[in-house]
Amino acid sequence: MSEATAWLLRGARIHQGTQWADEAVLAAVGGRIAYVGDLRKLPRRLEGAGVEVGRQSLEEIHTEGGYLCPGFIDVHLHGGGGADVMDASPGALSQLARTHARHGTVAFLPTTVTAPYEQLHRVLEAVEETAGAREEGAELLGVHLEGPHLNPARAGAQNPEFLTPPSLPEMQALLERFPGRVRWVTVAPELEGARELIQYLREAGVVVSIGHSDATYEQAMVAFQWGISHATHTFNGMNPLHHRAPGVPGAVLTAPGVSAEIIADGFHIHPGVARLLWQVKGPDRLLLVTDAMRATDLPDGRYDLGGLEVDVVGGAARLAGQETLAGSTLTLERAVAWMVEAVGLSLAEAVQLASLNPARRLGVAHRLGSLEVGKDASLVLLDDALRVRLTLRQGELIYDGQGDEFEDAAHGGAGALDGEPSEMLDHEEAY
Repeated sequence: MSEATAWLLRGARIHQGTQWADEAVLAAVGGRIAYVGDLRKLPRRLEGAGVEVGRQSLEEIHTEGGYLCPGFIDVHLHGGGGADVMDASPGALSQLARTHARHGTVAFLPTTVTAPYEQLHRVLEAVEETAGAREEGAELLGVHLEGPHLNPARAGAQNPEFLTPPSLPEMQALLERFPGRVRWVTVAPELEGARELIQYLREAGVVVSIGHSDATYEQAMVAFQWGISHATHTFNGMNPLHHRAPGVPGAVLTAPGVSAEIIADGFHIHPGVARLLWQVKGPDRLLLVTDAMRATDLPDGRYDLGGLEVDVVGGAARLAGQETLAGSTLTLERAVAWMVEAVGLSLAEAVQLASLNPARRLGVAHRLGSLEVGKDASLVLLDDALRVRLTLRQGELIYDGQGDEFEDAAHGGAGALDGEPSEMLDHEEAY
């Protein structure tokens, strides 16, 4: 299947906005979705990415149930599988791309932690080298710079040694050397010099996010006018919501044009607060992120995060000897499940928070984020327990959670396509 240019997937419920198509099939040709709908109406010839095939040429894949969803997109991801973005090597980037593909992620922004600009240049060099070769696992969409222009009062697990006031010349030099690579920047807007930096980034087409900030409500609202349009790990790494001092959370909640991300792992945010954000921001302005660090998919133990020691116990990552949360070991697979099981969203609603919403914010919704004809065949199949069974990126299998069982279910579809279709079926102040 991984080498097939054209295939037909059947047997799963297919995500279609807020609903599921229960008796539909999905065909992909040349890495693009060529058809979604009733098998009986499948065209005799299908086209995708300039490739045209007859329907008898489709490799037919029976999933035997499950939920076929658009692939997940993570705009805030530091590491996984023992690798970290700050390792600044193509090997590390490939390792974390493969690790998160196992959990349904088809595209992501490798995210830095606070570091000197010299080190940020090295990270971008590694991204350039990785993107220039054939990528493995999830697709690199660019880079998210989390820092170094953050407020020391809300540093969380950001190394305070490297926090600096906004520096427009250094940011300009980075963006000019690596055009189009920096897609997202988290900044504390109350810092001196932030306005010029925010306006420059906005004009450069970069998503600017408020995070690790101690801004007042009024300061945050002004920063939204400057160009900030998103909130990094909302409620974490910022002042708390208070009825006389609403701070950053209050501003995010009351600004309709500002999107918000949450780390939906049960450690960073209470289910009731996640529900509040979903109700206030609406289904289109809330994003799920992992903020995952290198310990993701590894046993509990001590790990490094930006030069700081982190202890992982029971899946929760905290600064060594402290209660401060330090990133997570979350995957988007588990984040979606938590939103369903703990918060009470429908699966279709939760999937949108990890697919279409980040695709829209990144400006890639024309090819990712939903299962529509013409878009990339980048998708994930979940079983009834909401575990990933397979992940595909642009039509190629990048994770098979079923092994031989799945391969045995695949067969040439020439006869089947000519006949009748078969029956188908506690919140903490933290990082």
